[in-house]
Amino acid sequence: MAAWKRNHFLSLLGVLAIALVCSALQGREPLRHVQSQLTDMRSGAVERPATGDLLFLAIDKESVDLIGQWPWPRRIHATIIDKLLAAGVRDIAFDIDFSARSQIEDDRLLADALARADGMVILAAFQQAESIAAGARIATNRPIDVLLSHAWPASVNVMADKSGIVRSVPILQIADGEMLPSLPALLAGAALEEGPPVWIDYSIAPSSIPVHSVADLLNDAIPAGALLEKKVLVGASSVELRDTLTVPVHGLLPGTLVQALATETLMQDRSLAFTDAIWVVLLALTLCLLLFIVSQRRSVPTQMLLTLIVIGGLELVATWLQMRYALILVTAPIHLALILTGAGFIAIALYRSRILIARSGIESRDLRQILRQVVTDNFDAVLVCDPKGRVIFQSSAVQTVFGNHVGDVKRDNLNAAELLPEPIVSEMLQLVGFISDPTDELPEPLRKTRVVDVVDEQRHVEYVITPSQLGVESVAELRHRNSSRHLMDNSFVCLVARDVTADQLHLEEVQRNARFDRLTGAMNRAWFVECLDAAMTNEANNTVIFTFELHGMRAVNGTFGMDFGDRILVDMMLRLERFAPTGVSVARLEGDTFSVLLDVAHDEPAARELALDLKHVLEEPYQTGKTKAFIRSTMVMATSWQGHNSGEDYVRAGELALAFAHENPGPAVTVYAEQVGSKIQRMLKIERALWDALENDEFHLVYQPQVRLSDERVIGAEALVRWQSETLGPVYPDEFITVAERTGSIQALGAFVLDQACREALNWPEDTKVSVNASAAQLAVGDYVGVVERTLKSTGLPASRLTIELTESMLVADAGAALAQMRRLKAMGVSIALDDFGTGYSSLQYLSKLPVDTIKIDRAFVLDLERNEKAWSIIDSMLTLAKGMGIATCCEGIETSEHSDKMRDAGCTTAQGYLFGKPLSVDQFRAKLSQRQELAA
Repeated sequence: MAAWKRNHFLSLLGVLAIALVCSALQGREPLRHVQSQLTDMRSGAVERPATGDLLFLAIDKESVDLIGQWPWPRRIHATIIDKLLAAGVRDIAFDIDFSARSQIEDDRLLADALARADGMVILAAFQQAESIAAGARIATNRPIDVLLSHAWPASVNVMADKSGIVRSVPILQIADGEMLPSLPALLAGAALEEGPPVWIDYSIAPSSIPVHSVADLLNDAIPAGALLEKKVLVGASSVELRDTLTVPVHGLLPGTLVQALATETLMQDRSLAFTDAIWVVLLALTLCLLLFIVSQRRSVPTQMLLTLIVIGGLELVATWLQMRYALILVTAPIHLALILTGAGFIAIALYRSRILIARSGIESRDLRQILRQVVTDNFDAVLVCDPKGRVIFQSSAVQTVFGNHVGDVKRDNLNAAELLPEPIVSEMLQLVGFISDPTDELPEPLRKTRVVDVVDEQRHVEYVITPSQLGVESVAELRHRNSSRHLMDNSFVCLVARDVTADQLHLEEVQRNARFDRLTGAMNRAWFVECLDAAMTNEANNTVIFTFELHGMRAVNGTFGMDFGDRILVDMMLRLERFAPTGVSVARLEGDTFSVLLDVAHDEPAARELALDLKHVLEEPYQTGKTKAFIRSTMVMATSWQGHNSGEDYVRAGELALAFAHENPGPAVTVYAEQVGSKIQRMLKIERALWDALENDEFHLVYQPQVRLSDERVIGAEALVRWQSETLGPVYPDEFITVAERTGSIQALGAFVLDQACREALNWPEDTKVSVNASAAQLAVGDYVGVVERTLKSTGLPASRLTIELTESMLVADAGAALAQMRRLKAMGVSIALDDFGTGYSSLQYLSKLPVDTIKIDRAFVLDLERNEKAWSIIDSMLTLAKGMGIATCCEGIETSEHSDKMRDAGCTTAQGYLFGKPLSVDQFRAKLSQRQELAA
């Protein structure tokens, strides 16, 4: 033991020494090169998108060919600045050398453009050696003075490692005795403080940075709005200009694109940082120690696998840290330490295996004795006897399990009948009696569980009886060891038994709990349904199910505690037993919902009276000590003579009646009827079919035209969803929209409608907009604005052609959240319409704060014009209010030309209704738009 401890200690010291030495090598070649490769591999593992706020305006081959020369006259750069300013960019940076004077007029034009930019432009400066001679002076190339008077100089120098790979850029650089900020730091708006360089995050995909050609800018071919509020970096991408750098992951990239990646790194706060050296040391020590612990007494393949798992796991963690937190975990020295440690363990394991092989011969001689002792001390009772019942061997647990009282259980000539119950002994002797010849096939083991009498109790004993035969050598050895036991036969039988009384009682309890509620003793739903199925086979079945739900239990539990609530439920069960002393079947369906099954005469009025009596019993005050609680209930009933086909249908009828009673408060007792359940069943069918409908493309859109009242020109359409179900036929929106909002499928349905409407609107004229409705449920869950943004991006529909219609109910639900999302939509360029205006209670309260473009006057006011003189006063007030606030109006439900004329004269701008067109299919609406264009032509 002392030698083993010493060897163990020496191995541990060796592991720690390896970890420390390898950790000390961090930052040295070749480990530094290996670490760079690991860092690059992690960067290339997962791509990260750019922010989209930075745009690369590329001087590509097309741009160079367009001008026809390089360098360009500086008037071209002035034109670029003016066009970018006109497009509404936020900042402009040029990665172009302006350190030499050009034509005086061109320099003046560029200086004037910089003056108009008023400090928004950054110009490149850089340092370089004046010659290739060693020790040559470093010169700083700055833009000429006439340009710097209205622009910011910034360094475009990058930092490459020994292999020439660019990995970082400085924040500040000393140039001619002063601190010069780097272009990425200045463009990204980073803090200009002295510190470590910016390690560029090359997991940011260069392809995700928006790129436009200078040629497109000069030819006005860049889409409107593409440059709005963007930071623009102008630089070369053409191969002919030879401005390329070698970078990790991506190989050769244009120098300006490397500057863009550095800028994106700062904008996303993703400058890679290295872990401190102390953490490398601690992690190397920890992992090597862990590998030391888990590798003890393992096989060589297992040790190799463990080493690979630790190394792989470390690299996965390092990759996660770099992707999530921009933290470079230095793992090269740790990997080296783990490899050396694992190799050492494998060498030690191989050496030990040779020793173990030598020892195995010695250990095998003691194995039988060890096994014998194990069986003797086993918790199971083990007994071996010959075909005559004479005991060859027994464990100490035999007396414990079977409780015999034989005085000397170790004496010679002990018979199995003295230790075991007679039925078990008979089974043992009968099974071994089948063996008459060593060549006979052995019978299958016998497995049983039997109840045996032990002293004054009964026990459940599980046992296995196995007949066996010994070879000649084994028989001779047993005879030698058991010479006094008269072993004369090579056949024997073994009994292994255990007391499973506790397990059996537990199983019975589990079976009971599977059928009955543990607290109340009421049947659960499944067992109740099964009992009903059996009862319904009786033709004379006259039963009633009273289903009720207790109200106020949550308040009771919260006020008086769960124990008091449990006592109420137990007291309720006692009341039910007293209510029907001849026998009552009670089931707890769920929570505070119960069903009671009673035999009654085929008399519904009498059953109703019985339900009222039961309701009265249930609602009497519950009292424990000085605490009193009042519980109310909803009571419904269903009867067997209503023709239910199964117990499940019977119980379901009661539940449907209960659901109907909740939605339609009425009498004290609701009786199930087909017309009561049909509405609920319809909703359930719609709910089940809704998800399949989304997958099976059963939904389609129709479009109701929206016209400009001044010339009745179609300027847009409202997208309306329709459902033609394969199983239910046509389903109306007022049915399935409610179900979708309740079940949460409104998110998927709304996303489908938005996507489909945007895609189909792409085929309309560019001045035609599409309106899509959004409910409060869509905005309450998830990121609805994000859904709109992704849909516009994937479909390519300009945000200006999309109108989102929101209802007043959103303001009542959560005005603050709704206002925040509306502002985000407006910032994207999406128009917002307030639908059903005037039908809620909060429009006027919030209207002045809402970023609304249009209010839609509900069709109910228009349809009421001919019947109610006050309706026009309301409409006129809304139009006046909207006009005063500069908000457009759209009147719904226009069905007659009189309505149209009156609304136009009153100042309403747009309208929709059957006068201008019913909801049309996409082809019909497209045809209507074509007619409009033909008339205009």
